[in-house]
Amino acid sequence: MKINYKLVVFSMLFMLFFTYTAQAQLEEGDVIWQDMFDDAENDYLLNNVGWLYFGEDDGLVGQEAAQEGVGDEGKALIKAGIFSSVVGAGLIQTNGVAAIDPTDMEATGAAIMAQNSAIAEAMANHVISFTVNFKKMTLQDGGGYPMGTFFLCADGMRRADSTDVWADPTEDSTYAVYISPLTNTTAIVKFGGELNVLNPAAWTYLGQSTDFEYEIGVNYDVKFYLNGNDYKVKVWEDTGDPADEPDEFLIEVTDTDPWERGVWTVFTIMGDPLDPGDEFYLDNVVLKQLGASAIGEEPSVNAPAVFALKNNYPNPFNPTTTIEYSLDKADDVTINIYSVTGQLVRTLTNESMSAGTHTVTFNGLDNNGNSLSSGIYFYTLQNSVQSITKKMILMK
Repeated sequence: MKINYKLVVFSMLFMLFFTYTAQAQLEEGDVIWQDMFDDAENDYLLNNVGWLYFGEDDGLVGQEAAQEGVGDEGKALIKAGIFSSVVGAGLIQTNGVAAIDPTDMEATGAAIMAQNSAIAEAMANHVISFTVNFKKMTLQDGGGYPMGTFFLCADGMRRADSTDVWADPTEDSTYAVYISPLTNTTAIVKFGGELNVLNPAAWTYLGQSTDFEYEIGVNYDVKFYLNGNDYKVKVWEDTGDPADEPDEFLIEVTDTDPWERGVWTVFTIMGDPLDPGDEFYLDNVVLKQLGASAIGEEPSVNAPAVFALKNNYPNPFNPTTTIEYSLDKADDVTINIYSVTGQLVRTLTNESMSAGTHTVTFNGLDNNGNSLSSGIYFYTLQNSVQSITKKMILMK
């Protein structure tokens, strides 16, 4: 019996009493998260990046998601089931959390919530690249999807509400790369509203092309750029040689009314429910930072320094993370790491520091050089008169 992770994780969130609101600082080109599907074969794609997907309790019956192969041969296989007798669908989603542990759903829920909040604004501008293979796609004749089974990479989705760890593609707004391999159609679209993901006629098509020809069973590389109100995508056949990536984009568009975005990414195929069992392979998924955040105002470079402690990034982390803090005046400063039980495990800084912004790296080791176990830790910034404490999650 498959575990319904949506239901289990949701139930555990009632035990959580904190959220993260600070923005992580990411530099141009930083990898936000990635999954090469190169670890041990597993049924739920959970070992590197925690992927969630709908199950029978959500109305999606018969979907399968598993990793095939290991190392360079590893890849994810997603097989469509039937959603509410309306559409054939295969869907996985993640916000990049490092792993999902079905034996410790409290920690899993905390990790998902922290990841969702800590970098939501920082990663608004990013590029997602991946390799996709349309293993089986059905062309309907007069069915609900006359263009045949189609593929979507829906990116930048937000959680449905403040307590549900999921982003719901049947309700939430998103930007997406749309590919109909049976009609050689590629598009950049946006959609939102109840069940509009199932209704291509209700989408806003920002740009569309039929210049690229697809074949079933062939690996294709895709790059989808989201930067402010500029969106562009390129597609090329995967040869294994990075030099074969084309310089030109297949589609470049500007959205005059851009939506704010979150941290969830969804990969899905959809088609007529009379033809369940369509499949696609997914591999080499990498999300990288592009420039500064497009959400909210950028801080002034002339803003006076204040005593502040920012969220560590990345968070969750394995094995290293960066802590950024600022001081309003020169002072003796201590940065300590504590376990969830309050035990001091590491002193990162204990010295006199000048006013301004500083960073320190934590490598997941205690004061004796031993590796710390996965879990929630606290880090504290303290000067001569005050202190600030925040949480971090080490996930191995």
